[in-house]
Amino acid sequence: MRKKVSNSTMLALITEGVMASRVELHRLRQMIRRGQQLVENSKQKEHIYEEAGDLVASIPDRLEALEKNLNRTAYALSQMGRKDLRTQITVDDRDLVDESVKGLPIVDPDAEERYKERGKRHRKASAIRVASLFASIKG
Repeated sequence: MRKKVSNSTMLALITEGVMASRVELHRLRQMIRRGQQLVENSKQKEHIYEEAGDLVASIPDRLEALEKNLNRTAYALSQMGRKDLRTQITVDDRDLVDESVKGLPIVDPDAEERYKERGKRHRKASAIRVASLFASIKG
């Protein structure tokens, strides 16, 4: 006979998976930043951009899309689990938590910097493509 799994258990397992994925995403983002630094400091930078500029420019965008999906999923899970968790703690604890989080700003300190960098990458990749196109037409 199979055991019945509670909603709390299912939510906890899914949430754990989402959080673990967010940690891996963070690690991947660090590795990619390191790779971008290596490209920027390389003597072969122009060649790398000529051959793989689209990859250098698009990988961070894919990471951003993945992060957006994980954030949406985490938010959905938090909303689904909210009612369930509220019923499992005392009224005093609920009030304490509600009052504690009321005025907290929810900000990702790296978000603004990522958006600035993303714009720079797109402009740079576009400039390289235009320069390559111009060179091929001219030459």
